[in-house]
Amino acid sequence: MDGQAIRKLLEWFRRPGPVLTGMMLLQLCWLAAIWITGASTNGPEILLLALFALLAWLTAILMPDDLRHRLEGWRGRLMPNRKTAVVVFLVIVISAGVFYAVYQRGWTFDEDHSLEAAHIVATEGPAALFAQYADIPWLGRQHPPLMPLLNGAVMRIFGEGLFTIRLFSLLFGLGTLAVTYALGRELYDAATGQLAAVLLMTFPLVLRLSTAALTDVQVTFFFTLAIYLAVRTLRAPSWGTDLLLGLVVGLGLLTKYTMVMVGPVLVLFFLINRRAWRLWYHYAVAALIAGILIGGWFLYAYQLGVLTAQRETIDIEPGFFVTNVGGLRWMANSLLTKLPSSIGVYHGLLLLLSGITLLRQRQWKDWFLLLWIASVSIVLIITLPDHRYFMPTFPAMSIMIALWLMRQSLGRKRAVFLAFLYAGSALWLFLDWYRASELFIG
Repeated sequence: MDGQAIRKLLEWFRRPGPVLTGMMLLQLCWLAAIWITGASTNGPEILLLALFALLAWLTAILMPDDLRHRLEGWRGRLMPNRKTAVVVFLVIVISAGVFYAVYQRGWTFDEDHSLEAAHIVATEGPAALFAQYADIPWLGRQHPPLMPLLNGAVMRIFGEGLFTIRLFSLLFGLGTLAVTYALGRELYDAATGQLAAVLLMTFPLVLRLSTAALTDVQVTFFFTLAIYLAVRTLRAPSWGTDLLLGLVVGLGLLTKYTMVMVGPVLVLFFLINRRAWRLWYHYAVAALIAGILIGGWFLYAYQLGVLTAQRETIDIEPGFFVTNVGGLRWMANSLLTKLPSSIGVYHGLLLLLSGITLLRQRQWKDWFLLLWIASVSIVLIITLPDHRYFMPTFPAMSIMIALWLMRQSLGRKRAVFLAFLYAGSALWLFLDWYRASELFIG
């Protein structure tokens, strides 16, 4: 496709109709795939969600401009300034998070062992956890200790139970929204940052994992914060920022080893930005601090006798999932079913349009967003393409979509409105979700 054809395509999608219709068709295809593959045995619920998808689309596309202006006027009176709007948004997010923390179906195995480890810290103290570290399968074989320690401390103060840890996870979800806003503002402007933070909540997996006793939203928070601090160093380098960047990367590694994927992202950031080259010593200090933190844990883990077991668990042969038949099936199931559901399949068209637009730009920050997503995705595909591990790319995706929508004055609000409706319906489906069958996996 030549440049002129791409320009015509992008121009055609500047109209609200094609974008909203594309989002609706993707949502319907997703629901149809769930029913056809037998992933859900609740046919009536799938049918109701399909009808809702059509009604939501009709509402978004047929809403008269005068009604939209009237609604915006009411919103302006209820939220007269940005501070009030932020408070209202946070109240909505926290309310949805508390609801999901109460009613979300448990993540079998992971949450069970996470709760077990936190219970030991809450009742017996950190020393007891390290004494039993190797005996907890979820922990001893593959995870560093930061979150069990923090979860246990929170349970000791606020009471034991899964709900306590889930609410604590929600704080990291809120932190990820805040950092996404800050990063969007640092790279572009405040309006882009605000829209990116709002859009991040339309990625179904974000709320699901922000209210689960797992470690994915925590590592996403540290990952995005590390990127923000690295970018901020370009504008305002300081030894304090270097120290904070090193601590953030180190804490991320002590949360989940997948934080190591921030390394390739920061290397690419360093390579495409000449100012970063001139500030190399600031990033070197941060790397040294992070290395000291994770190195200290490795030394202690070796003394505990768990380092070898953890190394064997995470020592996945590169390329296994693209060269082995069983691995290919597992990867296809993850990338073709679970990942689109996690992002929100209705975002597919918006990601495509925003990706094409960024590829045509000449600014390093546009390319950086694409390289961020691509580098993490490539690393995961050749190692362990679990859909949850892609979550650190979601802030970059939300900033991409926000950038594109900021240029679409006619349909921006309608698209965001429809995305929220579709995200809500997906979250309703996933509230007590049980996958009845897996694609490609017998």
